[in-house]
Amino acid sequence: DKPSFVISPEEAESAVNQLGISVFQLLPSLVYPAKSFALPPISKFHVGAIGLGSSGRIFLGVNVESPGLLLHHSIHVEQFLVTNLTLNDERHLRHFAVSAAPWGHCHSDADSDGFLRLGSRLPHRFGPEDLLDKEFPLILEHHDNNLTISDLDPISNGNTVELKRTAPTTENRS
Repeated sequence: DKPSFVISPEEAESAVNQLGISVFQLLPSLVYPAKSFALPPISKFHVGAIGLGSSGRIFLGVNVESPGLLLHHSIHVEQFLVTNLTLNDERHLRHFAVSAAPWGHCHSDADSDGFLRLGSRLPHRFGPEDLLDKEFPLILEHHDNNLTISDLDPISNGNTVELKRTAPTTENRS
């Protein structure tokens, strides 16, 4: 059986009645079971999200990472949730619960439309620094690799000055 990432309004109502709670109390109770569907082979950090659509359906979102790719190529839980809503013709996300605060990339995406600032709702930012050592190089950060070109190096053929002059100047300190 393939996992279903959508819970019908009838199933949601049945769960609410059986547990004696409101649908708003149901959402956070589904977050941790949703984490079991996450696929994070790189970070080993399972994240789940649950969203309530205007139709009454409940949608699941999880993080998905691809071995061999950097974390910013991952499908983040918020992206998965919004895509799930879109694929199922859900027009509006009314409420959502998530097991971990968004990391910087998704946090900035969610803030980009100008309607809602997630920082006011989820003030504890989560990013690569929460998973990696401080010295671990991130691809979009400036790094001085201490590379030099010597006139004695056979690659330069004695043209060090010309190579430095023609090298791109953006963040290149040869």
